[in-house]
Amino acid sequence: MQKFLQTILVVIGSLGVVISCNSGYDYWELSEFNMQPDALKDMAEIKLVYYSNGPAQVDNDGAYIHAIVTSVETGDTINILSPYLSEFSPEDGDKTFIYIGIHSNIGKAVSSDWDLDKYTKVIRDPKFDAIAHNDHPTVIGSIASTEMPFQ
Repeated sequence: MQKFLQTILVVIGSLGVVISCNSGYDYWELSEFNMQPDALKDMAEIKLVYYSNGPAQVDNDGAYIHAIVTSVETGDTINILSPYLSEFSPEDGDKTFIYIGIHSNIGKAVSSDWDLDKYTKVIRDPKFDAIAHNDHPTVIGSIASTEMPFQ
């Protein structure tokens, strides 16, 4: 009987690990996005509308993080795909950020250690498909605080 209970506890413990590792995220292929590399100019001021977050792995399993922003200058809504996870809070919705294009000097310096060829998908949180699945122009880059020292 004790052996049976130990086996049950091991099985339940294993299931708990699998369930806790499953964060509810899925992935989109890059082809789902309307890639337009010039849709947002480098160092443009932006407002954050949506941010997908994602798994906590350093390299996101070769998947971009998805953000939706509006350009302060033009008012255009744009998707930004970023190769790394940033930390935002609900209070950040009122803040102004800066877009750093992946091919800009700063973008190249920041991403020099990444193999961007391995990024073939985009992290998706199905709970937000109504806003995240769109045909807005899409760029690859990162989002930085307006308080960054390089300004």
